Order: sequence, then structure tokens, then C-alpha cells
Amino acid sequence: MKKTLPGFIKIFSITVLSIFIVSCNELISSNDTSCPVDNTVYASECELEEIAEAGFVNYKIARYYALGALENFQDDPIFKEGELSKFPVIIYNSQTNLPRYYEFKVLNNKIPVAGITCVATKGEGLPVKYVLPYSKTVENSQARAVAAGNAKFVDTGYPSKLVIKGSASLRSATDENDAEKELSILEVLETFSEEELQELNLADKSVQEDVKAEVREEQQKIAEIWNQIDEVSENIINLTEEELMEIYFSEETERKIIYNDYSIKSVFKLENWIPKSNWYQPEGIFCGPSTVAFIMLELGKNKCKGYDGTIPDVEEIDDLNNYYATVEKQIGKGPKTFGILSSRLFKYTNGNYKLESCKHSHSVILEHMESEGLPCVSLRCGKSSSSKAFHYRTVLGLKTEKVRTILKVFGYKKTLLSWNDHFYWMHDNGADGENFYENANKLYEISACKLVKVQ
Repeated sequence: MKKTLPGFIKIFSITVLSIFIVSCNELISSNDTSCPVDNTVYASECELEEIAEAGFVNYKIARYYALGALENFQDDPIFKEGELSKFPVIIYNSQTNLPRYYEFKVLNNKIPVAGITCVATKGEGLPVKYVLPYSKTVENSQARAVAAGNAKFVDTGYPSKLVIKGSASLRSATDENDAEKELSILEVLETFSEEELQELNLADKSVQEDVKAEVREEQQKIAEIWNQIDEVSENIINLTEEELMEIYFSEETERKIIYNDYSIKSVFKLENWIPKSNWYQPEGIFCGPSTVAFIMLELGKNKCKGYDGTIPDVEEIDDLNNYYATVEKQIGKGPKTFGILSSRLFKYTNGNYKLESCKHSHSVILEHMESEGLPCVSLRCGKSSSSKAFHYRTVLGLKTEKVRTILKVFGYKKTLLSWNDHFYWMHDNGADGENFYENANKLYEISACKLVKVQ
């Protein structure tokens, strides 16, 4: 088993960060850091070092975890024989302009083919946030703008989209209904109106308190892990690339080392649903109707006799465009709650299927997928400049890995800390319908429901 190392760096004041933004933008403007292969702009070492000094997770720490994820996702062909980029692309929070994610590119013959995204702040969760079996590109003009410090990659629509924020002429084309910021569940409870909370089945005060308690418990666990990582972080920050490769790839080194050992505990996917998740899915369709359309696409004509349109049975682009557009026209544009989507699905399937609210817990979702062979749906919330926005992702699988931080001294090994990482296999029902792994913490999953067969 290859080895990776953990780490964490304490959060300092935002004031320091404001200084770094000015200084590094000046440096970037004199250096074109765009990648000639796919126009991806990697962060400069100066920029990354000043981000670390401002209190965000050190990119070297993040890269150790990304290396571990690269090893543990080798069952996906796109990650085989891949190498991890030395520097990441920084994804900023679109509203605060502060770093949110580091996206390391997975390179095959130096060409980006995939990505592994780590958190830039420990409050976002455990180190690895997304494992992406694809690599997004941007236009040359946009890449030059980012390299010159005139624009930034932001989290709008991420990870299905790679969007830049700058002047209006530099902004990537994106659905105006995308939330500018994905709200955490605690933010939803504090900022949403009573009417909005009612739509989310969160109006009951006792329910709210239960949700807050669960999320705070998870936040505490995440904080404890980062505190333990902090205790060993200095062991890796000063390692050279050569030393890292020796530790990571050599089983025989006698060096006193601290490394991460990753082992896969379980992998489950709804194999019958996976092929349809890879079919073409048109852009510009609201994610609520798109979720219903995707579910019906797999259920097929025999189980959706109540739907008076045509459900494609092969991947034909024109047919799929017409199908998704028809479903959206019948359900309506705009944000939709689970209740609305469930009632429409119930009608489309002659009363045979519906969406039923469930606890947004990886164990509950896994149990349903294993026992019923049907997916679950994850609801995220955000606030655009004008109104609320709901976003849906369909959960088609779960992968669990054990992460152990181990001290090795002349062959003697001692486990310093360990935890289980759970990753949902997500089908994004908005943006452009990408599939990816997402860490299954509860911080940004507002609610969940399961597709059930009505008895």
C-alpha cells in the first residue's frame, strides 16, 4: 500500500488574506501560468504559500490527501496510471472571494483527465471533498484573465462547472439560476423564511433542533480530526518532492515517517442505473424536473405508463433534448420541492413510485440502495442574487474507505488517528449532468429522500 501524509494549519485573520490578494495578484500579472494543454490555470507557489500563511489549509497538506484518494480510486479506469499535479487550481467562494477548494489535476501523459478536490478550510469538512472523473476547460481569454489576476475560478455550479468571476465580459456562460453560494444547513435554518422552511419540511422547531444537534455533532468530529492532524502536520510540510516520493512509493524506506494508510472498506453502486447516468443530458434544464426525467429514464416505458410523452430507450441526443424539455414544461421551471417532484413522479408512474423523505445519513441511504435497488436524492440550497435556489443530485452509490495516520520508526508502526471517509457517487441533475464522488458529510446536504415503490 502506498503511503500519504496528513496535515492542517490553523486559521488566522481575514485581514492577512486581504494583503495576500493584492501582493499575489501583482506577481501573477507578470507570469502567464495557463496550461497550454487545456487552458487550465494552476496557482503559483507564491500564491499558495501566502494562502497558507493567511491561515488556510496548506496546499502541501491537501496534496497528501489527494495522493491517497488517487490511490484508492484506481478502480475507476481514468485514475489508473495517473499522476497528480504539483500545484492545484484554486476555487474561490463566489461571495466572499476567499479560497474554498484546491483542485489537483490528475494527469495522463501530462494531459489533465480528472481532478481531486480538497478543502481549503477545515470548516468545509474532511480533507478530500470531491473525486472528479473529468477535467473541465475554459476559454483562452478567460484563462489569460485568471493568470493576470483579473478573474478567479469560483464555486458557482462547482464541481459540474468551472466558472470564472470577473468583469461581465469575462464571466463564463452559466445558468443565472445557479446559486451563488451553496448554503450549509445551519445557514438555511437561520436565513430562510418560515414559508421556505415549510417547503423543506423544516418548519417544526423540534425538527430544527434535532438537525442542528446532528450537524454540530458532525462538525465537532471533523474539528477533532483536524486537531489531531494538526499535531503531525509539521512532519510533512517541509518535505521535498523527492522525499515525498520516497515515502509514498517505497515500502522499504527506513526513514522515520508519518503517513496515511488508505484501505477500501466497501463499494456499492446501483449498476443498473449507472449507464443511463452517462447518457447525454441537455444544459439549461432546471435540476428538479431533470431529476424526475432521469429517474423515469431508468424506470423506462413499462413503469411510466402514466407519462404521455416519449421516454428514449437509446442515447439519441435529439430525443433526449425533447424528452427533458417536455418534462420541464409539464412540471414547470424554477425551484421545486420534494413534494412537487414526488407528486409529479407519482402521476407519471401510475401511482407506482414516489419520493419519500428520509434521514440524510450515509448509512440510511446505503441501506435503502442495497435493499431496494433504487436511488436517493440529495437536496442542496443556495441563495442567488434574487431568490432562493434548490439543487438536486441523485445518489447512485457509496464508497467507504478507512484512513489511518501511522507513525513508523525502524519497522515499528503505531496508529495515531483514524477515521472512515464516505463518498457518495453522485449524478448531478443540473449544470451539465456530470457524475462524481462527493464526501458524504451533512454540512451542505439540506435534506434527502429515497425513491420508493408504492406497495
